[in-house]
Amino acid sequence: MHDHDATLTEYERIYSAAARMLFLADEKWRGERSPWPARRVSAWRKLAGILGADATVGAEPGQPSDPTRHVLTQRTPDDRPVPLASAATAWQTRLDQGKGVQNPAYMLLEHPELHPVHYEAHACVIVSSGWAGSLSEIVAELGRRVAPGRPAYTVGPSAEGLSVTLHEIADHLRGAFTGAGPTPHPAGAARVSGTPAALVTDITREHCERLRAAALAAAAEIPVLEEFTGSKDVSMNRDVVDAAEILRQIARGSGGDPWRERGQSTDPSSQRLGTWRRTTFAEFDHELRERLFTGAPPPRVPEVRELAAPAPPRGGLRFGALSESAAFVVAEMVDEVAARLWPGRSVGTIGIDAYPLAETAHRVRGQLRSI
Repeated sequence: MHDHDATLTEYERIYSAAARMLFLADEKWRGERSPWPARRVSAWRKLAGILGADATVGAEPGQPSDPTRHVLTQRTPDDRPVPLASAATAWQTRLDQGKGVQNPAYMLLEHPELHPVHYEAHACVIVSSGWAGSLSEIVAELGRRVAPGRPAYTVGPSAEGLSVTLHEIADHLRGAFTGAGPTPHPAGAARVSGTPAALVTDITREHCERLRAAALAAAAEIPVLEEFTGSKDVSMNRDVVDAAEILRQIARGSGGDPWRERGQSTDPSSQRLGTWRRTTFAEFDHELRERLFTGAPPPRVPEVRELAAPAPPRGGLRFGALSESAAFVVAEMVDEVAARLWPGRSVGTIGIDAYPLAETAHRVRGQLRSI
C-alpha cells in the first residue's frame, strides 16, 4: 500500500505540472496550422493523449456530480452528471447563437459610424461597467478553478458568504428578464460526491513511468530560459518556458511545487485565484456587495427600443448590453462558481478534460471586459 500511495502521489505531481504546461500554451499544439515545429507538436500531442486517457469522465444515471470532472449546477434529463467539456460546448453554442456582447464599448469608440445604435426591446440586458467588470472577475475565477493541472483542495468555511453573494448576483441577472425573486442556492440542490475521483485508481509503476517519459520528451522541446531570451521565437512565451522547466524538475524527482499560481493568491481554499493582490473570500465578498448592491444601477431589460449612448470619457460610468442568451449563460457560470465555493467542497486534481471549460471562461471574461 505504501508503494502504491507513493507512486500515485508522484504520478499526480507529474500530471499537474504537465497539464499546466499544455494549458499555458493555449492552442499552439492543437490546431492544424500550428506555428511550432512538427517534432514539438508531435511530442506535445502524445503527452496530451496520455493525460486525456487518464482523465476519464464517468456519467452514469444517478451518479453524483464530481467537481473535478463535472459541473455542479446541471444534470441531464436522465439524471446523469454533465462533464466539464460538455457544459463548455453547450454554453459556447448558446453564446454564438446569441452573439454574446452587443455593441462593446471599444467598437463604439473606434467606429463612430456605428451610431446610432439601438437596444431592442426585451432582447438584451443593459449593465453598467461595474456590473460587467464584476461578472468578468467571477467568470475568470471559474476558469482558474478548472485550469488543467490544478492540484486538489477543499474549500474552507470562510467561503460561505461569498458563495451566497455570487448566487444573489446570478439571480439579479436572470431576474432582469424573468422578474422572479430569489431562487434556492445551487449548493442545496446539487448532488455532489463527497470524495473526488482520482485520476487513476489502479496506478502502477509502469503507468507512472510512461507519463514521466512523455512529459520529459514534451518539455525537452521547449527552450530553457537562456535560449528563449536570446531567440526571436514569437510562438513561445515566458510562461510556457517556465512551466516546462518546472515539469522537467518534477519529472526528475524534485520536491518543489508542481503548480505555480499567477499573481499573489496561493490558497484556493480561502482566496481568490490569479490576482496580483492576495484577496480572501471575505474581502472579495465585501468588494462585490459594495460595488453592485450599494447604489450601482442594477441590470435591466429595455421595455422599448432604446438608443445606446456613446461611451463616456475615460473614467465615466459606461453601459453596455448582453444578449439574452449570453446573460443566462453568464448567470449559470456565476452560479457554478457559487456551487463550487461552498464550504467543504472537495476537488481533486483537475484533468486535461477541463481544457474546454477553462478556455470558454477565458473567452467570456474577455467579452465582458469589453463592455
